[in-house]
Amino acid sequence: MPKLLHGTIEKNKLKIERAALQLFTRKGFHGTTVREIANRAGISMGKLYIYYDTKEDIFIDLVHHLGRKMEIIRQKELIPLMASMDPDSLKKLATAIGRVVSENLDYWRLMYIDVVEFRHKHWRSKRAMWPWRCAPWDSVPASSWVIPWAPLWPPRWLRKSLASYPL
Repeated sequence: MPKLLHGTIEKNKLKIERAALQLFTRKGFHGTTVREIANRAGISMGKLYIYYDTKEDIFIDLVHHLGRKMEIIRQKELIPLMASMDPDSLKKLATAIGRVVSENLDYWRLMYIDVVEFRHKHWRSKRAMWPWRCAPWDSVPASSWVIPWAPLWPPRWLRKSLASYPL
């Protein structure tokens, strides 16, 4: 069998992942078949299985890629806005969070699918990728919160409760 060039491998995996993301976020994980992913990607099912052993492996790669993307956004765009808690800074932070959420809906849809269809199996081990994991906020007492959402959510007490809850 001829060897594939590294660029070809990455290009084919990207086509598969894009097709799977479109289908997963519209039909859910269990509502999507491998055949549909292959058809949407424009490749044969045999070629898809060269790159991924299972449909869940595609889902896991998507979780990793979108998680890394959100971590970069968090580091570059959100963390700098958390340096100050004055009202103007909080307004800028709220605006930035709204923009990040609206520009990355597939990330949130994929997380929702993981919670609903996998009982939070894949993101549970990737807590470091959660966009609300913001160390500066963890040390702020709940009584001093100005806006109780976004990077403040879930609060530390709820995270401890959720961590012990068998999802």
